[in-house]
Amino acid sequence: MSTRSAKWAIWLLLCCLLPVPYMLGGVEVAPIVRLLFFTGIIVVLNLSEGPGGIYWWAFLGLAFVQTAVIGSALYGIASLGGRMLGGLPEARRAPLIVGIALAAGSLCIAFAPYSTPMSSTSVQSGLLGVFR
Repeated sequence: MSTRSAKWAIWLLLCCLLPVPYMLGGVEVAPIVRLLFFTGIIVVLNLSEGPGGIYWWAFLGLAFVQTAVIGSALYGIASLGGRMLGGLPEARRAPLIVGIALAAGSLCIAFAPYSTPMSSTSVQSGLLGVFR
């Protein structure tokens, strides 16, 4: 695995698992993928009803700015991680990243690290309950 591929794999892992705070109708601490999911749903709903009003534009701006800032910060962290893995032989990078992904994913499934007050099931949830 090249250093560039390692960087993108780390970024994808961070986007799917790392709990980050954001404001979306209520303060949540969940992966940025959840923010993208809700942003997409609400944009589609608003477009089907016809965009209009200050609330729609404010929400859209807030969602896009948060996504860009958090995504860029995670990209910076992933770039540093990719550089740190650059010293390892290429054959060892992929198993290391897969091992870290499995361990982090298992922890996120076993425990409830995400605070999701907008969820219909519970305020605290694990990885499997984030999109319920």
